[in-house]
Amino acid sequence: MQDEYEDFIDNQVFLGMPFDKSMKETQEVIENVCEENGLNVKVLNREIASNSIIEKIQKLIETSEFLIIDLTMENPNVYYELGYADGVGNEGKEILLLAKDGTDLKFDVKHRTVNKYSNSYDLQKKLQEILPKFIEGGRV
Repeated sequence: MQDEYEDFIDNQVFLGMPFDKSMKETQEVIENVCEENGLNVKVLNREIASNSIIEKIQKLIETSEFLIIDLTMENPNVYYELGYADGVGNEGKEILLLAKDGTDLKFDVKHRTVNKYSNSYDLQKKLQEILPKFIEGGRV
């Protein structure tokens, strides 16, 4: 996306994940580590708008420099967001995939690099290590 379009917002991250009470701590960890690395996280459970939620998701995916997608809970909405990101030209180096240990990754993402974590503390440690590399465009 970045190579073809220059319309993305520098340091903006779209966070795609299931918005479930059990994922609240995970969301906080991701947001905190992103902020520590100078990134501005956009999550829809904090956005208030009268326009279509799908339009809002699509716009954030299209305009964010980076995407972090957590596939935990095998949520179809999150898979949609990843598919949309792929469809509009986001490259693998712009998408960081996460999933809690034990997540049943579906066929269409099993071949991709998915960073697994066991709990919030483990996720925090892993993100602190891999996020700077991700931002620089390196393999994680």
